Amino acid sequence: MKLSTLTLSVLAATATATFAEPLILTIGSGGKAGTYYPVMSEIAGVCNSDSLFIQHRLDAEGNSIGGSDNNLRGILRNEIPAGIIQLDKAYFELQVNPDMPRVQALLPLHEEPVHVLVPTEVSVLKQEAVEPNFLGFGGKEAVFETETNSMRDISDLQGQTVVAWGGSLTSAKIVSQLAKLNLDIIEVKDEVEAIDAVRTGAAAAIVATVGFPAAWIEALPDGEFSILEATDVAEDVEAVYSLSGVSYDNLGQSGQAVQALSVDAILFTRKFDKPEMVAALAELQSCVRENITEFRDTLGTHPAWQRIDPDRDMKWSNLFIAPKAAVVAPATAADGG
Repeated sequence: MKLSTLTLSVLAATATATFAEPLILTIGSGGKAGTYYPVMSEIAGVCNSDSLFIQHRLDAEGNSIGGSDNNLRGILRNEIPAGIIQLDKAYFELQVNPDMPRVQALLPLHEEPVHVLVPTEVSVLKQEAVEPNFLGFGGKEAVFETETNSMRDISDLQGQTVVAWGGSLTSAKIVSQLAKLNLDIIEVKDEVEAIDAVRTGAAAAIVATVGFPAAWIEALPDGEFSILEATDVAEDVEAVYSLSGVSYDNLGQSGQAVQALSVDAILFTRKFDKPEMVAALAELQSCVRENITEFRDTLGTHPAWQRIDPDRDMKWSNLFIAPKAAVVAPATAADGG
């Protein structure tokens, strides 16, 4: 039986539609123990389709290549089409990088509290050491007394030394800049070094921008640390940060909520003109918005979903706006339909 040209064309089109590969979006997330990685995994679990496949950016050993710094570099260097980035990191880069105006905000995700931790008690010098005289007499050791830490708000850190690492370094710099705190910011390796620096008196506070609740903060000894309020600096930093209530049962406030700063974690992309890429990003954006109840209400999803509103405003002016779908007028008799 000889197939007509029209029949062959229809079969070819059907085969193409059936076996077409989905467009792959390799997205920068973060470490598997953090918030970015599980949130993006859950997005992929719901939003992967015949036309879209979302995957993490991984190294050769299968480890996630992520975090705000890596994700922003990946977008700017055209290595990945999208990644989760702290807003303050993007804001900081915008001040110094002429390529940043092409970076677009695709979706707002969760807010990450800027935990500014201080010890509840501090050692205060009451008597300076006295050197002995030339005969070796009259020397005295310095006298210290333990007192309750008087700092209650971030504004009390004026001119103090703080420690931070990773993306939290950017948070410390931007808060210091906007609130005019003149902080002396020391980079440390991780939370272990940060805690040690505060315990030894090498720093007055730890700045840690991390998803709530943070396991390492929950593991701190009861009552040893507290979180500084941010109400006095809120107006100064409102271009980037908001106020967000956080509470930990083991901190000095005995579980009471503290009005800390928070910064948006945003899924960023860049300006694309290729229709297939624009369509893929639009599909991803639409999928998260349409399935937000699914993400929030499914047992076992990350707690961050309870605080994610994909339709809320973002403090970033360059937004990805999905093009409106073309409206095809119904065929009429005059059209031959």
